[in-house]
Amino acid sequence: QKLKKEYLARLEEMKAENDPRLVSFGDASIASPFTAKSSSILSVNHIIRQGRCTLIQTRQMFSILALNCLVHAFGLSVLYLDGIKMGDTQATITGFLIATCFMCITYSKPLEKLSDKKPLSSLFSVYLIMSIFLQFGIHLYSLLFIVNGASAYQTGEKPLPDSDFKPSLVNSAVFLLTTSMQVSNFATNYIGHPYMESLRDNTGLFRCLVACAAVAVIAALELVPPFNDYIQLVRFPAGFKAKLLLVMVVDFVCAFLSERLCRKLFASSSL
Repeated sequence: QKLKKEYLARLEEMKAENDPRLVSFGDASIASPFTAKSSSILSVNHIIRQGRCTLIQTRQMFSILALNCLVHAFGLSVLYLDGIKMGDTQATITGFLIATCFMCITYSKPLEKLSDKKPLSSLFSVYLIMSIFLQFGIHLYSLLFIVNGASAYQTGEKPLPDSDFKPSLVNSAVFLLTTSMQVSNFATNYIGHPYMESLRDNTGLFRCLVACAAVAVIAALELVPPFNDYIQLVRFPAGFKAKLLLVMVVDFVCAFLSERLCRKLFASSSL
């Protein structure tokens, strides 16, 4: 009560002095989003936690978008010249996957406890650049390995770049591998603790990634042939099926380990 009386008394004095810096109740102010009626400093904690969560989400979205763009740029340029392209159904599934995962990322919530670590303030850090290039190098090697392996099973001339889409072994293998890479990009570059909830706690994103990975594995093993026909995949040779699945797993594990290695070497004090 005493503080309230002193505050009101000081407010009346400022009004009497006609101080132009005074903002009356109800007036628009640039500080309005950061204004709290409570006398506690708990609101400062909330602002810092929300700001850090936003900063981390921006960083991880940048990493995911960069990797997805690099992988698709390779597919739409180098592989396209060899007649390797995606069908309409495959492109629709890929677009729906990316949109759903990005939507689920936006629902990530900050942790209740404020971390004593300070997040990276810039996107152009050694950690981020090294992590992206290492992951893309692993993805690129996996793509070239699968393309060369699948090409050995194909006979006849390569399709022209501008020809109509026809399912082939190379196209089917590249589609499943790039789908696996997209799952890897989201799962590997998701930050989580110590600033926001972990990937497992973000149930929407976690279930979406598990479902996508399960679909890719089921399609690679040809457990449901009608489903493979629906998404325009061809039958895989007996020896190639295990090779494709192995490359998908190795690519995921190596990308994950390379990101964690860069995090430990260049951002151990922040993440």
